[in-house]
Amino acid sequence: MDIISSIFAPLLGVMAGAGILKGLLLIASNFGWLEATDTTYIILAATADSLFYFLPVLLAVTTARKFEGNIFTAVTIAGALLYPSVIALNAEEVATTFFGIPVTMMSYSSTVIPIILAVFVMSKFEKLCNRFIHESVKNFITPLLSLVVMVPLTLIVFGPIGVNVGNAIADGLLAVFSFSPLLAGAILGASWQLLVIFGVHWGLVPVFINNVAVYGRDGIKPSSAASVFAQTGATFGVFLKTKNKKLKALAGSATVTALFGITEPAIYGVTLRLKKPFIAGIIGGAVGGAIIGQAGTQAFASGAPGLLTLPIFYGPGGEGFLGLVLGIVAAFLVSATRL
Repeated sequence: MDIISSIFAPLLGVMAGAGILKGLLLIASNFGWLEATDTTYIILAATADSLFYFLPVLLAVTTARKFEGNIFTAVTIAGALLYPSVIALNAEEVATTFFGIPVTMMSYSSTVIPIILAVFVMSKFEKLCNRFIHESVKNFITPLLSLVVMVPLTLIVFGPIGVNVGNAIADGLLAVFSFSPLLAGAILGASWQLLVIFGVHWGLVPVFINNVAVYGRDGIKPSSAASVFAQTGATFGVFLKTKNKKLKALAGSATVTALFGITEPAIYGVTLRLKKPFIAGIIGGAVGGAIIGQAGTQAFASGAPGLLTLPIFYGPGGEGFLGLVLGIVAAFLVSATRL
């Protein structure tokens, strides 16, 4: 976590700015000031989303600096993961192989762990190559070998790691929800932001979407909202208590973005870096998640948990919605007061 936090540190300012813009766009859309089809909205949405969509490219730069690898080779590897024809292979769901080796395709936009693993291994591979390749040719032979080895290795190994871990977590969580909604809610509320950090939460997203599509509702996703508001509360607690002006400003802006469901600035810039607030967020998330799970709250549409997306949890008769409100309030207060 220390390594991940340091990798994200250079991105905190622009990440907070993009997060605030996403929150403002949500407000404008919900109040009818801008329609999603307006060209103004489309341009601003692209501005806000570009950082998160191309996050692997930005992380390639900071990770290469962290592990003293070639930045331009690292960015090229990240670019290959987001290359249109590679994305098309995932969208078309065709059988993909690399010299006969099966490749499990996935979307790498907004992912964290695959590119960090790829650049970390690349930095070690570069040093190994430079030991044996002659000085006169290593400036282009080492990048050549790094690209030829690392891009397929990332697609074949590092990407599927996240997919398989996420799917295993999804299966386990479904089993726990069947056994005890309170216990499952506490587990999901405590662990959701941990899953987000390592990019394995995507294994649960198809479960959420499928439940809404097939049954019209989903009872798993609501507990994740507790985790979002718990990290928000922990960040707000730091804002109230810190004497460091720079940290206070960062915590303040990160609190605002986290309220709208954009928790990356809060996690990577504040709570994870300071450790204790992140642990407080885990505790608060467990408390809030248990309340939401026991209340039987349901999600009736897709959307990232946040202040403006709370209506997606309000269904016929409002059953379970009060439990959601109590859960997120408890998560926020517990996290903010345990620092």
